[in-house]
Amino acid sequence: MRPSAAATLAITLLALGAAGCGSKAAKDTLAKPELATQANAICKSYNARIEAIPQPTGQSGASAALEYYQQTRSVLDDTINQLATLKPDDAVKRDWQSYVASQRKAEQLLDDLVNQVKSRDPNVQRTLERISAAVDAGDAAAKRVGAGDCVATRAAPS
Repeated sequence: MRPSAAATLAITLLALGAAGCGSKAAKDTLAKPELATQANAICKSYNARIEAIPQPTGQSGASAALEYYQQTRSVLDDTINQLATLKPDDAVKRDWQSYVASQRKAEQLLDDLVNQVKSRDPNVQRTLERISAAVDAGDAAAKRVGAGDCVATRAAPS
């Protein structure tokens, strides 16, 4: 039995539609060079925004440190949300997920730090060390995907 012309056309259109969906999904992911380019652009903006925040010194007091951390947290949150929208292809997906996870961890620790500064918790230095460790892990992952502008360039104030 031979299919009718209408049935053949319907099958062909269905096949083309399915093929189109598949190719669209492939275009939605980013190969390493494209991921690096887009991540670097986001991180350049983040770096400029962070540099614009006045960094307190040791003599500035807790209120200046609190203000700095709160402003930093806001910029970090915005940046992580932008970075999380990038969809890497399978070749760099694990490293990218590691990078974003480390940034989320640093963000969570920054929240802890803000609360510690507010309550004058003596464990602030320990939290700063944990933030540094999370950032270091993120730096390694950023380097692996070629996102050099996402590598930390500024130490947290003490």
